[in-house]
Amino acid sequence: MIAGLATQIVIVEAALKSGSLLTAKNALDQGHDVLAVPGHPLDPQTTGCNALIRDGAALVRNAKDFLYIRQNVTFPENDKAPLNGTSGQPPVKGGGTADEPAQTFKS
Repeated sequence: MIAGLATQIVIVEAALKSGSLLTAKNALDQGHDVLAVPGHPLDPQTTGCNALIRDGAALVRNAKDFLYIRQNVTFPENDKAPLNGTSGQPPVKGGGTADEPAQTFKS
């Protein structure tokens, strides 16, 4: 039911066999976007989210990521907070930086 009410679904915590992943599957089947919050790789309650991200779901680290994906909102350059106290942004797969939101995933 939740997957039918929204055009985008954010999965915050999900085990590999969970209702959250069933909701994500239903959302994908209906053509909705699936976004996921990453978790610790050894925590069984986040393996579902990590698997969704691995399979192409948009990674959501904070509200800015969600707003960017949801409304394509842009933020001023000086509003970017450094990661881990460093001045630069670490590179990520695809040539972007960790501060650039990922693209949404649709099957």
